[in-house]
Amino acid sequence: MMKMKKEYRQHCYGNKTISSESRCSGDNCKWFIPCRILCDYKFDMFEYSLVNLLINILPRPEIVQILMKNYSISHHAAEMATKRWRYIISNRSIPSHT
Repeated sequence: MMKMKKEYRQHCYGNKTISSESRCSGDNCKWFIPCRILCDYKFDMFEYSLVNLLINILPRPEIVQILMKNYSISHHAAEMATKRWRYIISNRSIPSHT
């Protein structure tokens, strides 16, 4: 698994021990969910929801790694999930204001 960059992460992103779960969730650390996944916690959510949650805070290669870890899927399957998510978002119809 690729080593996640830590220089821009709050608290202890990617470490095996989280200094304080209440601290990280209490101050709305945006890396809380990916950090928990990297520390072997599983989040029970639809994969597109997880991609949507992470898309603005992590680069695509890191999202692929998070998907692989959370869903125990292959690298190819994780990449396809991000591609399908982008396809869904780009083809979402924008409601007209009439």
